[in-house]
Amino acid sequence: MARVLIEEEGAPVRYYRLVTDGVVLGRADTADLVLPDTDVSRKHAIIERRSEGWFIRDNGSANGTQLNGAPVTEAPFGPGDAVVVGKFTLRLELEDEGEGAEYMGPSDHLGDDLTSPAIPVSEILAAQQAAAASPPGPSVSPPSEPAPSTEAPHLLGTDGVRYDLSGRVLAFGRDIPVTGTFPFFSAGEMRAADGGWVVKQGFMLTPVEVNGKNVSTRRLVAGDQLRVGGTRFTYHGP
Repeated sequence: MARVLIEEEGAPVRYYRLVTDGVVLGRADTADLVLPDTDVSRKHAIIERRSEGWFIRDNGSANGTQLNGAPVTEAPFGPGDAVVVGKFTLRLELEDEGEGAEYMGPSDHLGDDLTSPAIPVSEILAAQQAAAASPPGPSVSPPSEPAPSTEAPHLLGTDGVRYDLSGRVLAFGRDIPVTGTFPFFSAGEMRAADGGWVVKQGFMLTPVEVNGKNVSTRRLVAGDQLRVGGTRFTYHGP
């Protein structure tokens, strides 16, 4: 198993577990690993696994991709290497199969973030281009009849970070970090209600989706896939 460490000045290190053979890096919400920076193209570069190992490939980005301080179009990417995309530095770590918590994200249930292994990168890009050309608000079916949760309610981000839901109200952007939102405007909130949790939209230009559909207020059920701004979560709870 492998994962990417994402370093950004002034921010804690984040992790993205590589569970597919192709991961698209970019500024767009539809990228697998979203890197919110104006110097990052919408679909900037691709990390892909080949028989020889992991590779980094620039995807015709405007500002280019650097590997160990030098611009690259395509090159092997291994432990000890540093890939720079905009203001982000990415480093590869190889893990033993039994170590670390399993990556959990929206696509573990819905196939939304390309977690099916051995998909050719050409098919991944074609599928993303088709999705980008379709009308907004695509319909995505939620998981069928999820088993009742016995865990304390929480959100699990695509980077594997868990956010426990406690108290009465948790604000996105303040209590739960999100990207792609407007400063000084409410990004929405999680509110306790009748033994469960409800997500509420804040500023109208900040997208809030549940299972691929825009919502203003929605009671969540176990397994729901939530997107706020540019950040995605899986809801675990009643």
